[in-house]
Amino acid sequence: LGYTFAFSIAALIMMSSVMLTTSIIQNKTNEAAALEAQSIANQVADAIVDALSVKQLLPEAAYHKTVDISEDIVGLSYYVDITNTSVYVNTTDGQVSKSCMNYFLRWFMLLQFI
Repeated sequence: LGYTFAFSIAALIMMSSVMLTTSIIQNKTNEAAALEAQSIANQVADAIVDALSVKQLLPEAAYHKTVDISEDIVGLSYYVDITNTSVYVNTTDGQVSKSCMNYFLRWFMLLQFI
C-alpha cells in the first residue's frame, strides 16, 4: 500500500512538471511568434508606404518591390490580411494576431518630411 501511495505521488509530481514545462514552452513560442508577426506586418506596411511615396513623388515611374517574408512563424502557419487602413498578420490557429498602424498615416507622416 505504501508503494502504491508513493508511486501515485511521484506520478502526480511528474505530470505537474510536464504540464508546467509545456505551458512555459508554449508561452515562449507565442511571444516569439508575436514579435515575428509584428515584424512581418511592419515590413509589408513599409513596402506599401514606399510604393505610395514613389507614386506620389514620381507619378510616371514604374515601381516594383519584393518583400521577403518567412514561410512560417516559429513553426506556425500564418496569413497576411491587408485592408485600406491596416496590415494584419495572424496565425491560422488564432493564437497570434498582430497589426501595423494605419500605413496611410505612416505615408502622411513621411510626406510631412519631404
